[in-house]
Amino acid sequence: KFSVHEKNNEVHQIDRLSRTCTIGQSVQTAVITFSDWASLEFILYHDSESVELEWTVGPIPINDGVGKEI
Repeated sequence: KFSVHEKNNEVHQIDRLSRTCTIGQSVQTAVITFSDWASLEFILYHDSESVELEWTVGPIPINDGVGKEI
């Protein structure tokens, strides 16, 4: 899993990527966690033809002096 900076083509490895999936009677979810401050959740309801996406971002750490792209 890698992220590429579009201006200078620097490649950064995403080390802490994790996935969690759950299946319930009426809903299925998959959560991808990119870091302590960024995750993406996919939600599928059994009676629906659509998918719900929920991004969670923040608080973004700034004390390390490294810029972050969202």
